[in-house]
Amino acid sequence: MGAIGNVVDNTYNGVYHVNVTLHFCPAEEKYGNSGVDDDLDYEFESKEFKIPPNVYRVVLQVHVSFHENVDFWYGNYPNEYIEVNNRNGVPGHGPFRKVVVSLDDKVATEVSPFTVIYTGGVNPLLWIPITRIGSFDLNLYDIKITPLLAKILDGKVHSFGLSITNVLNIRLYIDASFHLWLDKKNEKTEGRLLNYSVVLTASLTSNFTGFDGSFTINVSRSIIYSGWVNSSHGKVVT
Repeated sequence: MGAIGNVVDNTYNGVYHVNVTLHFCPAEEKYGNSGVDDDLDYEFESKEFKIPPNVYRVVLQVHVSFHENVDFWYGNYPNEYIEVNNRNGVPGHGPFRKVVVSLDDKVATEVSPFTVIYTGGVNPLLWIPITRIGSFDLNLYDIKITPLLAKILDGKVHSFGLSITNVLNIRLYIDASFHLWLDKKNEKTEGRLLNYSVVLTASLTSNFTGFDGSFTINVSRSIIYSGWVNSSHGKVVT
């Protein structure tokens, strides 16, 4: 789940004391909680899957870990600013990132990655005398797929995909786990998709002369989906 060490020298050093919690699934169960894939750089290629017929709840848990020149993506310059000022080698693509989750090559939802400040990042005083509790807890983003369950309960092979907007061709890890809840009282559940609408827009306004200026990014998104699942728990609308 990402790397712990970042900058280690005479100034930034020490000992990590870490509490680790592990979750195991029973080996005799064929389905349950499984990793979608190993850590992948930059963009997650679609992963095919097939779910059992008695699923009544689905959650996709996404993990994103930024490293090297993407540590401080939230402060990156737009490409046009870098080109005009001849600042080659400076990370670009602007300060906007979104993790896009697709189901069968159609956008299912988005995730806004949260900033993680590593050792020595932004201001070394943030790490004096010690780092705060939770500094190394990289966020996991739970994405509820249950409303879309009717699309994948047909016994056919489907695919999930993960990608990141404005990604740089440098080190970035993205991974996911697929969590399924099985109805032990029924061999088959059924569902129906009631509403499915995705509208995503983003625009960048630049106003600069030389090195001085400002940049404004406007982003809006409307992601609405709902559906029902009928199982031994009753007919539940999500």
